[in-house]
Amino acid sequence: MGRVEISQDVIALVAARAVAGSPGVLGLAAKRPRNGAAQILPPDDCQRGVNARLVDGRVVIDLWVVMQYGVRVPDSAETLMSSVKQALEKALGIPIAAVNVNVQGLRVAGESAD
Repeated sequence: MGRVEISQDVIALVAARAVAGSPGVLGLAAKRPRNGAAQILPPDDCQRGVNARLVDGRVVIDLWVVMQYGVRVPDSAETLMSSVKQALEKALGIPIAAVNVNVQGLRVAGESAD
């Protein structure tokens, strides 16, 4: 047979869709805030908010997100981790060792970063 390689962009796209459906999460954010404020990335640039790396044959995902102000951050982050792990394993058939969530900011839903 051959070998299947899954690109970082494909992993980012699947993860971004899982993030979009997660309660309390407004979106993926850039790894480094611009002018001190976390910015929610547009869907076509979502790979900037996701990092995938291989550790002992399993994938570790790092996410940078902006969460909704007023949610219980640890609970929302835990739900997000589970959703992303499940979505990636189901869609891509790859074992996920861990999903790490980095909260870059809190924002009232509908509020812009400006």
